[in-house]
Amino acid sequence: MIVSKISNSADGTKLCRAVGDDQDADILREALRRMFRWSQDWKMLLNLEKGSVMHKGKRNQELAYEMGGKVLKVSEKERDLGVIMHRSAKPSRQCAEASKRQWRRDGAVGQLSPGAGLRGAQNR
Repeated sequence: MIVSKISNSADGTKLCRAVGDDQDADILREALRRMFRWSQDWKMLLNLEKGSVMHKGKRNQELAYEMGGKVLKVSEKERDLGVIMHRSAKPSRQCAEASKRQWRRDGAVGQLSPGAGLRGAQNR
């Protein structure tokens, strides 16, 4: 039995657990082992190259975790259903990323607007 939070979406499968001590870390490691074994048993192989761990919290021990004998890389930020989660958990990161995307979209819309194209064609 896995006693950690599991979520599955189009963005991937996530296993989450607060780790405050060595016992919590061991529980998370066991959950990772069981999840990997389940994926093999059901022939639903996980892409371990995309696997990562995000350490959150100021007092996080930043322990290493592995899956299928491969140490998971550490990630500073992850996208989950379009929302960017940063290890700092500050919402300003999400706002900054959303603002950058909107500026890019607005710039592209301004360049491709029908009115601008018509004015350019009339001036020729």
